[in-house]
Amino acid sequence: MSIGTPFWPNRKKKHRQEHPLLDEQEAERIAEKLSIAYHDKQEVQLRVFGEYGDYSVTGMISRIDSLRQRVHIQDAWIPLGDILEAGDGEFPV
Repeated sequence: MSIGTPFWPNRKKKHRQEHPLLDEQEAERIAEKLSIAYHDKQEVQLRVFGEYGDYSVTGMISRIDSLRQRVHIQDAWIPLGDILEAGDGEFPV
């Protein structure tokens, strides 16, 4: 093996993406959808920012921590600032 050869030659390199900034109105819409889903015990689908690609989480919100600005869904805490979309259906690709 020569220097500079990747350990996994068939594996694509993933590039980090920058965190998008949501405008105030979109952040308010997301907060409202989260609140309604939590209080009505409805399932919600979230599109969440990830450093190497966004991902979806679907489930019921079990807790909202307003002090730490995060929600608990599917045994994981998700920071509110990382939620890019919230809805009850599939997101367009």
